[in-house]
Amino acid sequence: MKQRLLCRKITIRKSALATATLLVAALAFGHGKEHPREHSGGPALAAERAGALAASYVAKVKPIFAAKCYSCHAEGAKLPWYHPIPGVKQLIDRDIREAREHLDMSGDYPFRSHASPVEDLNELEEEIRSGGMPPLIYRAMHWGSRLTREEENVVLDWLRSACGALPATSARAEE
Repeated sequence: MKQRLLCRKITIRKSALATATLLVAALAFGHGKEHPREHSGGPALAAERAGALAASYVAKVKPIFAAKCYSCHAEGAKLPWYHPIPGVKQLIDRDIREAREHLDMSGDYPFRSHASPVEDLNELEEEIRSGGMPPLIYRAMHWGSRLTREEENVVLDWLRSACGALPATSARAEE
């Protein structure tokens, strides 16, 4: 009888060990399913995705932003002829400083900002859809500054693909 109880304890321990091993394996490997909020593929795939995202930005979106957004959101932009006028100069300089503090497009994507890359993408999409950029006072002086429908579509397509390529919990952009 004692030997029978001992065998039963060993069987129970083996079953518990097997169950614990399966549980740990299931947690570690996620049953082979990718969780939607996790970035899969490890660092190599993440670097590949980031490279593809940057390349598509440079090829498709950067020329649009350079023409329509850089005068406020990037360094070295050509200032208008009326910039040196007293009062106007201070207003323009303040607007540019605030715009760059919010989102600086001087480099390639990811931009320098106070938000994460994913938040930047979401804010850009919101601004494009709402028509909030450029501000009305700027549009009044620069009639061709607004994105055309075709430019909006190019940028929105890139934003969608970029949001899909980035993890939802992306770190803050480096300053």
